[in-house]
Amino acid sequence: MNSFEKPESNNESTVIDSPESKIESMFGKFLKCFKRWGEAGVFVGGILIAGNVIEHKWENDAEYNSYSATVLAGEKLNIKNNQENEIEKLFGDLAIRDIDFGDREAFFERREKIRKEPDVVGFSERGWNNFAKYSFTEKHLVYPRGWVAGEVGEVRFVDEFSKFGDGKHHIGGSVDENMFSKPTMYLYRSREKTEDNYIYVPIKEETINHEFAHANDWETDMDLNILERQELLLQIYGRMTAADSFHRDNDRYHELYIDGSKDGRYHAAREYWADICGEYFSDPKSFLLKHKGDFDLVDTFAKKNDPTFDIFNKDRGAFDSNTGKLKDVWKDK
Repeated sequence: MNSFEKPESNNESTVIDSPESKIESMFGKFLKCFKRWGEAGVFVGGILIAGNVIEHKWENDAEYNSYSATVLAGEKLNIKNNQENEIEKLFGDLAIRDIDFGDREAFFERREKIRKEPDVVGFSERGWNNFAKYSFTEKHLVYPRGWVAGEVGEVRFVDEFSKFGDGKHHIGGSVDENMFSKPTMYLYRSREKTEDNYIYVPIKEETINHEFAHANDWETDMDLNILERQELLLQIYGRMTAADSFHRDNDRYHELYIDGSKDGRYHAAREYWADICGEYFSDPKSFLLKHKGDFDLVDTFAKKNDPTFDIFNKDRGAFDSNTGKLKDVWKDK
């Protein structure tokens, strides 16, 4: 399983690959910051003149409110309030705002009714054609419908360490919110220190699966309603704190966030979800045997848009039914 370096802030480290990406990422960071304090609408409306973006993100309150009223009809409003109270108790009111923001954003995204698979940047130039072919598509049954298409706009490979600017050894990847498009997934060529030098570490399958999970959680998923978002977070917290939880086997990345604060617990839940999704897609046979509760949670969620999806399907990509893993198609010969 790949490892991930703990970010110095609540957001995962962002790598900028071009001036255009730098500008877009800067706005994305401002949006994230102001959104968490409930001021994103005022902020964006005050600094942007891009009318179509404002309409997509912030206007049409009546339309969204009408949709929400349908979702929360009858006793469902009480369910929402009860789940919201539990979330506030565990994760704080900022988590509630993040979930509400994600639900609103997803509502307007669904209006487009176009689900494109992500553009892939920087892989073919390095001869990683097979890697890109099998890693970022739903066509080979590796992922269920709706897991890739419509959830990530671009996957970008970055291998220039000078762009990090902090002298650390970054391992893994990140998913970065964008102002004008769907999220960008960054995958970093990494290095590990040896006695005499550094060795370069290839991008691992588990890393990709981990990052795709961040694009399919209770904040970011395009297809959930507000009740389903709340429920998923609470279910993940239940698994994260269970006696047979996945992290009991060894030290998982999500534990780096647990600092006694509600915000730390919230980010730990996001990383726990990404970890168990990574195991589900990378090594489902072993994952089912060792952590059935976590397996069942991911399996149920993965089938939300694709009820016939079978992680053990013999036709799933280059799946090897004997080992329960994907065959080694990730490396180009």
